[in-house]
Amino acid sequence: MHKRIFIGIPINSENISIIDNFREKQLLDIPLRWVTDANLHVTLHFIGNKSISELDIIRGKLAKFSMKFQTFYLNFERFELAPMYNSYMIWARFCANEVFTFLSQSLAKELGSKKDFKSLPHITLARFNPNKYNVSIRNSTALAKISVNEFYLYESILLPTGAKYIVLDRFTLQKRFIP
Repeated sequence: MHKRIFIGIPINSENISIIDNFREKQLLDIPLRWVTDANLHVTLHFIGNKSISELDIIRGKLAKFSMKFQTFYLNFERFELAPMYNSYMIWARFCANEVFTFLSQSLAKELGSKKDFKSLPHITLARFNPNKYNVSIRNSTALAKISVNEFYLYESILLPTGAKYIVLDRFTLQKRFIP
């Protein structure tokens, strides 16, 4: 048996409320597939399909890995359509962050994955069909900065109604700052 897994940063309730407010301000008469509040996260690294035995090894690596990093912050940049060309998603994008990029790339290396692109911290808010609809968005209140002090190992279950994410494990960043 295999599980489709990824590593993500959870979103706090304050930012979920701001995202809900953003959704309400979008007066769109097109069928957007909004990501449910329970599925909102910032992806650190997509792993893919892994067996149960591989999952135990990954958990062990993540537990050790989490001790190497300390809390850092992601600052909100803007709501935007993504990717830039042929957009089919709405994102809450955060400013580029060296620690986030290093953490994401280090996870990929630790888990033996290829990571050929620069990590861009964002939350996917919605998806739409770019061939049928021209979407523009109304900006809203900025999200609060995210304090990244933990990451989750998620299972992604693909359903006809959309993906369902289940938290398999939580890992707290444990390195202490010593002045």
